[in-house]
Amino acid sequence: MAASRSLIRLCLHSSRVAARPALRQASTILPRSAPCQIARSFTSSPVLFKKSKAGKAKKEDELDDGVNLPEFTIEPFQDHVDRAINWLSKETAKLRQGRQNPALLDNLKIELPEGALQLKDVAVASLKDGKTMLVSVFEEEHVKPVQTAIQQSPHGLNPQPASGNPLGLIIPLPQPTREARNKIAAEVSKIGESSKTVLKRARQDALKLLKSAQLPKDANKKKEAEVEKVMKKGSDEVTKIVEATKKAVLQ
Repeated sequence: MAASRSLIRLCLHSSRVAARPALRQASTILPRSAPCQIARSFTSSPVLFKKSKAGKAKKEDELDDGVNLPEFTIEPFQDHVDRAINWLSKETAKLRQGRQNPALLDNLKIELPEGALQLKDVAVASLKDGKTMLVSVFEEEHVKPVQTAIQQSPHGLNPQPASGNPLGLIIPLPQPTREARNKIAAEVSKIGESSKTVLKRARQDALKLLKSAQLPKDANKKKEAEVEKVMKKGSDEVTKIVEATKKAVLQ
């Protein structure tokens, strides 16, 4: 019995001694710190991911700061409308006066011994009354050439020497015929349509600029309403000028 116990102790001791080199070899191959390193590498991934997203967002913000969007104001469109209406007013005033407009003679070519000049360089034309035009010549030797040039012009005018004024020419202004009045009225309508076309194009340009400004929805609607308000006011003014001019011409 005692011999059996001694044999068992000897076997256990031998197995422990044999296992020690294997444990030492395993500890050499796999250091104790290895599990910690694995844990750290696993838990660091979310941190790196968050930093990457933050860096990307910062970069996008920097890019956005560098984009210059066009600003939109109503003033340029309003100015365009005003200039179109002013042009229409001047043109209809000329048509309303017809042959009663002294400016029709300003660029008339006058043949002189020293060379050709325009009438406005040697004389000035003005309305004496609603039925008569007066041309005042600066020098007496130019009176005859001016009279000849006016007679030969396509305006159908017949200037006569002014009584008691050697430098003056009187031009009777005949009333236009019904056919002539209708032609003038048609021309008024034509330039009125041209003015409205100009306004429509200006409106389109204004709305394109507004769209490119990328305003918030409410602000965009407000600016659109301003554009339409200016457009309607300008269009109504064009219609008013055209109708008033046609009425005056056809009377």
